[in-house]
Amino acid sequence: MKHPQFIYLFFALITLFGWCTPHLAAQTLTRPAEDSECDSYIQAKKQKVSAREINAGQIKFYGFVRSNLICDSRASQTALGGTFYNLPLDRELNEYGDDLNRQWHLSLLSLTSRIGMNWIGYQFGNTHISTRLEADFGLGVTNGSGTAQMRLRHAHIRFDWKDLPMSKNDTAPRANISLLVGQAFHPMNIGTPSVIATEPGTPFHVNNRSPQIRMDAQLGNFFTLTAATIWQMQYTNTGPEGKSAKYQLQGCVPECFLAMNAQAHGFTINVGANLLSIKPRITNLDAQGVKVKVRDRLTTITPYIYLKYQHQTLLLQAMSYYGNAAEQTSILSGYIQTTCYPDGSSDYVPIRTSTSWLSLQAGKKLQGMLFLGYSQNLGTRDQVEPTSIFYALDVPHLRRLGRLEPAIVYNWGKLQLGIEYSLTAAQYGNKLELDNHLLANTDLHWIINHRMQAILKFTF
Repeated sequence: MKHPQFIYLFFALITLFGWCTPHLAAQTLTRPAEDSECDSYIQAKKQKVSAREINAGQIKFYGFVRSNLICDSRASQTALGGTFYNLPLDRELNEYGDDLNRQWHLSLLSLTSRIGMNWIGYQFGNTHISTRLEADFGLGVTNGSGTAQMRLRHAHIRFDWKDLPMSKNDTAPRANISLLVGQAFHPMNIGTPSVIATEPGTPFHVNNRSPQIRMDAQLGNFFTLTAATIWQMQYTNTGPEGKSAKYQLQGCVPECFLAMNAQAHGFTINVGANLLSIKPRITNLDAQGVKVKVRDRLTTITPYIYLKYQHQTLLLQAMSYYGNAAEQTSILSGYIQTTCYPDGSSDYVPIRTSTSWLSLQAGKKLQGMLFLGYSQNLGTRDQVEPTSIFYALDVPHLRRLGRLEPAIVYNWGKLQLGIEYSLTAAQYGNKLELDNHLLANTDLHWIINHRMQAILKFTF
C-alpha cells in the first residue's frame, strides 16, 4: 500500500455525505416567478428562517474533583505524574546483583480533576447543534512534582439530524445521522473498561483524543455505521525525530476509520478497522551525500472487535485488537526501519501486537469491578535484521504483558470512594538477543508490579 490514493476519496465522501445530510429532510422555498412578488418573497423567507431557530440552546457545566492515593512496588513506566500506569520496568542489576528498579513509590495527586462545558439544545430547522469543551490539569507534573497545568481534552461541534426517512413507507425504520467536527475520543476508543484508575485499561485499551471528522449513521433500531478521518495532535507516532504529528502531516493522509455496530436485547457487537499512512521522512541523503526527496511511507491497518452485554446493573465488556504500528492509540506497538536504498529511501515494517481485555461491573451504590488485560508482541511478519532501527515500542525485548485489576467502589450521591488493586506482569527477554522477527526468546523472565490505589471523587 505504497500509494493509497483511495484514502483521499474516502475522506471526501465522508465530508460530502455529512454536510449534505440536512437536505434529506430540509423543506425548500420556491422563489416566485414574478418580479413584483420579490419583496413579499424576501419577507417570507426572513420569517421562515426566524421561525426555524426554535431553540437557542443552553450551557451546562460539569466535571469532578478527584484525588488519587497510589502505592507502587517498583519503578514503572507512567504518565500524568504517575497516575497513568503502563507497565513495570525491566530489572536493572548492579555489580552485587541488586535490582535497582525494585523500589516502592507512594504519591497523592489531584491533577486528574476535570471541568467541562456542554452547549446543548440549539436547533436550526431539522439540524440539532451541540458543542463540548473539556479540560483537565494533566500537564506540568513529572514524577509527582511540578505545577499542574490545564490541557485540552475535548473541543468539538456536533450536528444531528433525527428521524430521517429511509424509504417512502412511513412505517419503515428511520435513520439518525450525526456529524462531529473537532477534537474527541478516537472512534476506536469504544466502551470504558470498569476501572477506577486514571488509565482506562491502557495499554490494553485504546486511549486517544484527536481532531477528527466523524459521521455516525444509526440505520433503524439495530445497526449503526461509523466512518471518520482523524488527524494526530497529542497522541502521535514515533519516528526519526521522536514523537510527532509531522509524520502524518507530511504524508498528507489522515487516519481513516470504518466500523459497523449492531445491538439488540442488551447485546452489542462492534467490528471495525483503522488505517494509518505516514511518511517518517520526506528528505534524506542519497548514496552521493546529496539531500534529496524520498518516497518513504508506511501504511497499516489495525482491525478490532468489541463485545458488550448489559442487564440492569450488570455490565460485561470485551475487546480485542490486532495492532500494526498503532502506538498512537496508546496500545503497545510500533514499527522499524529496514532496507535503505541508494536513492535515500527506506522500507518500514510494522511491529504486530495482539491485545485483548475483559471487564466486569456489578452493583449500583456498592459496585464491584474486575479488569483483565493481555498483550503479546508478535514481532514482524517478515524476517528482518535485529539491528534495524526501532520506532515506538520503547521496550522491544518485551514479549508479553498481563494485568489483573479488581476494585470496590461506594457511591454516595455525588461522592465516590474507591479502592483498587492492580497486578501488572511483564515478560522480558534478553535485550541483545532478538531473533529475525525481532522477538526476545532468551533469558525470558517476569517482572511484577503491585499497585494499590484509593480515590476520592466528587462529581458536579
